[in-house]
Amino acid sequence: STTGKSELSSMHTDCNLICIVGPDGTGKSTQAAYLVDTLRQDGVDCEYKWLRFNHLLSLPILIVARMLGLSEVVTLSDGKKIGYHYYWRSNLISRIYPVTMYLDTSLNYIFRVYLPIKLLKKTIICDRFVYDTIIDVMISTGRSDPDNWMFSKLFTSIIPKRCMGILLTADEDTLRQRRNDVLLDKNLRDKIELYDKLGPKYRLFRVDASLPIPEVSRII
Repeated sequence: STTGKSELSSMHTDCNLICIVGPDGTGKSTQAAYLVDTLRQDGVDCEYKWLRFNHLLSLPILIVARMLGLSEVVTLSDGKKIGYHYYWRSNLISRIYPVTMYLDTSLNYIFRVYLPIKLLKKTIICDRFVYDTIIDVMISTGRSDPDNWMFSKLFTSIIPKRCMGILLTADEDTLRQRRNDVLLDKNLRDKIELYDKLGPKYRLFRVDASLPIPEVSRII
């Protein structure tokens, strides 16, 4: 907790954009919704935004990749689905996809986050943000080192300076016990490792999501 306080004290505490990020199963949606309710009770004009899978310009790439066998969707016994991308198998797709995702993410940020903050003076609580998109794209294109990934600076240029990033994380065994789709996600370990690398790099405030939900909410 001493480390957490030190990290938090070094961040902007007057920010109007708070994003809660992390691997699947860490309770991001629960904590984001709770934070919105808490801030509204304190008189803060805030909104909840879910920012993942923003496909517009990238949609044709997804279609072509599916036709080429570079992706698949696995349906689980409970009806939930897990999508896998194998874009690293195509040099062209692995280079075009990050660019189109950057453009889609930028447009989504401008219209759903930047304009409400600028014009309506709202505080925005994001359930997932650019950090999650970076990891999704890296997993899709077979990248494991954010420092040597050519698109890292492109994506992080979207993130405003006055943004507080909260990283919810837990060990692999804990997360796999929480949801069936997380239990069977063959990319979970790689995702956790990428979040562990991105957390310190972008000074995200790390919270142990294996703690009870009320305790995680109290820390946030």
